[in-house]
Amino acid sequence: GGTLPEKPVMITFDDGHYNNLTYALPLLQELGMEAVISVVGRYTKEYSDHPDPNPNYAYLSWADISALTDSGHVEIGSHSFDMHRQSPRMGSDRMRGEDEASYRAAFLSDTRRLQDMLEEKCGFSPIVYAYPFGAVGRGTADMLRELGFMCSLTCREKGNRIRRDPDSLFSLGRFNRPGDMTTEAFMEKLGVAISKTADIIVHNDSKAVMERVDGAGPFREHPAGERMWRTPSEVHSGAASLNGSRGRRVRPIQRPRRRVRLRGVP
Repeated sequence: GGTLPEKPVMITFDDGHYNNLTYALPLLQELGMEAVISVVGRYTKEYSDHPDPNPNYAYLSWADISALTDSGHVEIGSHSFDMHRQSPRMGSDRMRGEDEASYRAAFLSDTRRLQDMLEEKCGFSPIVYAYPFGAVGRGTADMLRELGFMCSLTCREKGNRIRRDPDSLFSLGRFNRPGDMTTEAFMEKLGVAISKTADIIVHNDSKAVMERVDGAGPFREHPAGERMWRTPSEVHSGAASLNGSRGRRVRPIQRPRRRVRLRGVP
């Protein structure tokens, strides 16, 4: 825990694709960065029971998840056990006509199932929950706190203000990088001039990962190797004393589906 850097950026990957291990991890290691990968439990179980390590379509197994966390560059989040669907409910949202008690039971049961399986197979329970399809059900924040979660991620494209209040880590916004959007267009959407992208990293939730810039690299050096951002658990552990971070804009950025080159970096 501790103080947030001047312009923190959270790198998040959703779904738990196998290529997060094969492509993203080596880049994170090379760049000295970290990311949150939120996995879907059913996908991980299927590819653990029937291994097929193909980076074009496969998902992470329990062993792959352990390898990622052991690297020190990845924090694993929950993307539900089996609510990454659009029917009969949209993600983990409440179904039309579903009463509050039934919804609560369904959400808690699904979320606990992945928590328990990760504890059993990998030795930890996530504290980050990424809502499938960004569908936030009413009352889920309290249910997540009840289960020990400290942070939740939506798909709303917005910056975030991290305050001293730990509740500010719930329902964080993220920016999507579609595969058909140019780097210039993406940075314009963020309101960032392309010549000032040194503090920005774009990431993925699908089938491709980030690519560093040749030469200077996409990030400025910080004194004593200081990282530009912290994982949610680190942010939360220091949430009571986020010195100097009040009111700063946090722009978690999500999902490029093709390689990214940041040009014009000073």
